[in-house]
Amino acid sequence: MTISFELPQDIEQQIRTNGVDLDREARELYLVELYRQDGISHAQLRDALGVSFHEAEKLIKDHGAGHDFPLEEFEEQRAFLRGARHASQDGPEGSQEEELASGLDGMKRNRL
Repeated sequence: MTISFELPQDIEQQIRTNGVDLDREARELYLVELYRQDGISHAQLRDALGVSFHEAEKLIKDHGAGHDFPLEEFEEQRAFLRGARHASQDGPEGSQEEELASGLDGMKRNRL
């Protein structure tokens, strides 16, 4: 697919003077934004850009498009998972697998 758009001539000249590959940069920005919005997978991003896993991770980080979440949420998830692990080590009381799945689904909904 080819996507094109017009830039004012002065901006184009300024960018080209800086030696930037406009096509590559525009494609990169668009694909990373799609990834950030969960429009494409990490593998699709890598394939479309022709980069390795680590190169894609660097691009994602450089563009601030990672799927980070707040420390408080991380702590909640860690506590929940630790509790589930301890409960499973204590033996089968009720349906712990269902409880774990339900808790993880709830955490996902809270992030959305």
